[in-house]
Amino acid sequence: MLAVNSSDRPTTISFRVDALGGRPLAVLGEIRTIKPAKKVYFRDTFAPYQVHVYIAAPAGAWRAAPIGWRCGERGRSRRCCLAAAPARPP
Repeated sequence: MLAVNSSDRPTTISFRVDALGGRPLAVLGEIRTIKPAKKVYFRDTFAPYQVHVYIAAPAGAWRAAPIGWRCGERGRSRRCCLAAAPARPP
């Protein structure tokens, strides 16, 4: 989904997306998601002329696994690696 603030002033908008059934939207290029209120209503803020591209996982799909650092579990190892935990269905 695409949303644009076409004015020269910051603004906050509310919008409705019935087809998502309560799923959150990830904001492309930003490290954040927005969650719906009452399963279909979203609210987001925009700088002047700012564009937001929103992405939702397909219905019934598994969520993307968060990636984080996990340190070695053997003895005093300080070696760390990136690890992705399996995601559970929503």
